[in-house]
Amino acid sequence: MAGLSYDKKMKKWLVRFNWTNPTKKDRNGNLKREHKDYYGHVGETKTQAKARKARLEQEFNDGLIIPGDNVTVNAVYKKWQNANKVRQLAPMTLKGYDSLMRHHVIPVIGNMKISEIKSEHIETIKERSQSFRFDGKKGLPSPTTGARAYACLRTFLNYAVDKKYIRFSPCNGVRPPREAEFEIRVMLEEEVAIFLEKIKVSAYYEALFLAFHTGLRRSEVLALRVRDINVDLLELMVYRSVVVVDGEYHVGRVRKNKKMNQGIRKINLDPTTGIFMRHYLERKQEHRRVNGFPLLSPDDLLFTNYKGEYINPDLYSEDFRKVIKGTTLEGLRLHELRHNHASWMLELTGNIKLVQERLGHHSPAFTAERYVKKLDHQDKVGAEKFSNLMQEFHKKHTQEQAVEGVSESSD
Repeated sequence: MAGLSYDKKMKKWLVRFNWTNPTKKDRNGNLKREHKDYYGHVGETKTQAKARKARLEQEFNDGLIIPGDNVTVNAVYKKWQNANKVRQLAPMTLKGYDSLMRHHVIPVIGNMKISEIKSEHIETIKERSQSFRFDGKKGLPSPTTGARAYACLRTFLNYAVDKKYIRFSPCNGVRPPREAEFEIRVMLEEEVAIFLEKIKVSAYYEALFLAFHTGLRRSEVLALRVRDINVDLLELMVYRSVVVVDGEYHVGRVRKNKKMNQGIRKINLDPTTGIFMRHYLERKQEHRRVNGFPLLSPDDLLFTNYKGEYINPDLYSEDFRKVIKGTTLEGLRLHELRHNHASWMLELTGNIKLVQERLGHHSPAFTAERYVKKLDHQDKVGAEKFSNLMQEFHKKHTQEQAVEGVSESSD
């Protein structure tokens, strides 16, 4: 890797590192060969030069110096992106990393040498992500944005450490920002009726109805096929999810844990939902027959746009926001239909394992901590039951005391 030679003109010993630059190519498309020189001082002996060469090689192996220590953050980021694609990370994960890096990290340190990144640069990125928005909306960004930007940067720098671009991650000296407490909004009883009435005018009424009654994710609902639902057995199988990244649809298997095959699951439908979906399929089939289209096949999408193609997830969410606008539900996020379903299922069954499997989470603990929050009226009912129980204990104790008093007086 390193060679030692004497420069007669400069009268200095030279240690030269040669390497193949993975970020550059020559005219023939081959990776470019580069080198970096480390000169000693005038008067340095060969023995001293050999010792310096050994020290530099050790520093190279430890990551203190690197091949092409002029490699920028941008260059390493491109390699990290490619590595993530090879690892087959979920499309939405890749999209999230790209957005966070482009908006919060690259503008600050993108053109810097990655070997020169210090803790103060990380602090600057952290403060910037907590002060500026990049979505055009007013106000400060959510604390969650800053926490995610920091987590993304830390993951990126850990990759740089693994690949020997740097020895230590500068994030080690920076306290991570506090993420906002995860909160959900649970509909009131009267709001449920408003919701079910308002979504009737939606272009995606049936998809919203099914999501509300099953707790499916947006990506899962829009990836369902006709074969996945059995209205006779009241069963729904969840195999796939669909997301859009840069205008391209990505459909993949639902797997939160590849070894345990979690995410792929069977969901039991209630009779009302079963009848609703049966009528939907009958109307869809009749529409095809009347208009001379091919009849539904098991591989056809359950929900489609007017072209018979995948519904754009963003349009689906935008339509949901429009139909609840002007009601007490305004501001409710589409994903919170899933939180509501989880909360009510837990209240009705008291079985966290059942709710976890229905939602396709990797563990009951995650379901309880992240999605299923305590309802206010549950807390009140629990407090009332506790109070009634304590009163019963007190009443029983008083009666026992009275009986003992009568016994002692009769004696």
